[in-house]
Amino acid sequence: MSTMKSMLKKGQYEFALSLLRSSREVWPENDVFGSMSCPPEDELLILREIYLTSVLQPKVLRYLLHEFR
Repeated sequence: MSTMKSMLKKGQYEFALSLLRSSREVWPENDVFGSMSCPPEDELLILREIYLTSVLQPKVLRYLLHEFR
């Protein structure tokens, strides 16, 4: 998701949408990235949620886990 968020921030909307669709094919269980028959309007809502969600980068997460043990 962090890659999609990064693409959205850079204005690379087509790439973010392509990655969303690819992710849906790779991880179809529980419709985490929407259902396979997701209409375009719902895809935009999913991308919006990804953009607005706070995602910690792995480097930051490791630092926080190390500091607060």
